[in-house]
Amino acid sequence: MTVVKRQDIRLSEFKGGHFSPSEDFAKTFPKMASLLQQTLTVDFKINHGLRFRQYIWTRADGSTVGWVCRVDHCVPQGRNIIDEHQLLANELGGIIQTWVDKPYEVKADTLIKNNNFTFCLSDSAIGFGGWEEKYIEQCKKEGVKPLNSEDFVTFALESNGNATFYHKETKDVYIYLHDGYAPFDNTIVEGQPEYSIHQLDKAKGFVEYVELLASQWLDIIK
Repeated sequence: MTVVKRQDIRLSEFKGGHFSPSEDFAKTFPKMASLLQQTLTVDFKINHGLRFRQYIWTRADGSTVGWVCRVDHCVPQGRNIIDEHQLLANELGGIIQTWVDKPYEVKADTLIKNNNFTFCLSDSAIGFGGWEEKYIEQCKKEGVKPLNSEDFVTFALESNGNATFYHKETKDVYIYLHDGYAPFDNTIVEGQPEYSIHQLDKAKGFVEYVELLASQWLDIIK
C-alpha cells in the first residue's frame, strides 16, 4: 500500500487594497478597469510561492460577488500569447474561481460560468484546449480542410470541456463546442464541422471578449 503524505497548505503575506489600473490597461479595457476599480482586493501567497488575488464586490443589498485569481507575471515562452492578453493577465491575474451570493440572479449567458480558468498565463496553451485529435477526425469524416491548431491559443476552459481561444495574429476569438451547445449566442465558423469551432456573436476579438465579460459582471454587481 502506498502512503501519500499530506502536504500542508500555508497562506502568507496577506495584503488588502484596491485595484489601480495602469494607463495602458484603462485605455485598452475601460469597462474591465471600471469593474475592477469597484472592488476590495486581498493579495496572498500559498506556501510562499504561488501568488493569488481575491476581488470582492459588495452589492447594494449587502450580498457579495467575487473572483479568485492566480497572478502570473511571467509569460510562458513559445505559446504565442498576444500583447493584450499579457497586459490583462499581468494586472488582473487569471480567474480560477468566482462566486455570487445569489447565483439565481445571474443570467445564464455570463461568459465565466463553471470555468476551470480564464486568462491564466500558465494555463493558456497553443491549440483547441485538447480537442485537436477529435477535430481532425471530424474534418476527415466531413471532408473539411482543418484549421491549423498551432495558430490558436486557448485562454479559457470550461469544466465541461468547451475551450475558448484566439488566433495569434488576427486576435479573433473562437470557442470549441464539442456538443454544439453554449448559453450565449454563437455562430459556427463557415466550413467547419457542426460540433467544433464557433464564434461568439457579441465578441469577435479578444478585447471585445474582455469588455463583454466586464459588462456582464457590471450588471451583476448592481
